[in-house]
Amino acid sequence: MAWRTPHRWAALTAGLLYAALMAGSRVVLGVHYPTDVLAGMLVGVLSDSVVTLLYPPFGRPHARSDR
Repeated sequence: MAWRTPHRWAALTAGLLYAALMAGSRVVLGVHYPTDVLAGMLVGVLSDSVVTLLYPPFGRPHARSDR
């Protein structure tokens, strides 16, 4: 499966780490309250879930047609 390659997991981990550092910096700098950051994360997770449920190709890797 294409999603199980180390490069994709590394990219996902790097993206999540970047998002966590950015969210933390916004709270530390006093630009947002922690509840603002948590609410933003919740909206992001819920919207991703809705899109994945409504349009399944976004939620699973496609089979390769060149086999």
